[in-house]
Amino acid sequence: MADPLPLDAGRIFAELHEHQVDYVVVGGLAVQVHGHVRMTNDVDLIPSPDPANLDRLAHALNALEARVLKPGSEAVPIDAHMLPRATLWQLATRHGDIDVLHDAPGAAPYPDLRGRALVVSLDRTPIPIAGRDDLIRMKRAAGRPIDLADIAALTEREHRAAERWGCILEPTRDSNPDPFIPSEVRSQMSYFGADPDASDVRAAQISRARGGRRAVPRGRRARPAATRRASRRRPGRFP
Repeated sequence: MADPLPLDAGRIFAELHEHQVDYVVVGGLAVQVHGHVRMTNDVDLIPSPDPANLDRLAHALNALEARVLKPGSEAVPIDAHMLPRATLWQLATRHGDIDVLHDAPGAAPYPDLRGRALVVSLDRTPIPIAGRDDLIRMKRAAGRPIDLADIAALTEREHRAAERWGCILEPTRDSNPDPFIPSEVRSQMSYFGADPDASDVRAAQISRARGGRRAVPRGRRARPAATRRASRRRPGRFP
């Protein structure tokens, strides 16, 4: 088998855009966009399963002179009927390798995956990148050493934040098994970031990425929610 050609992702994305292919990038390139720089040798993408979209994808792949890498299948013609026949097609093109996935472990239904995608631009070409939370779910489902290393890198920011806020961890009944913070919680954390009184909230939300445990700033004891709410209603505290 010939050595793969150097990856020129920009050319691949430009061809997909030219053919109006609807897809989401996953894998190593998506990990890089979310801040973890590591080597990757191919473009991993999940296309919309719509037959018309698969037809556009097939035309784009043929324009890239794609061929199937599986031994014995190199001569298989790439078209809209062939693409859905396997959950993964590994293809070589003149601009590098492409993996086309149809049923990636841990992936959300395509409309949800696409709706949460982060769209970036490369040489004026829009590129939809799987959202961080979706990417972590897929990495967890795959479970390879490289996937676990990616998860550790993608969640490192939250782990550092928990340590920066000086948190100790306590078990909670509302344990969240996912090793990441949902997007809506992160947006709340950003909103409350400048409020000193919200540091407990921020630290608690951050630590839920660590085994479903709750963070309490050092030197303080957690108080019941009703007590906390009552303390905020002291006379004169608010108009």
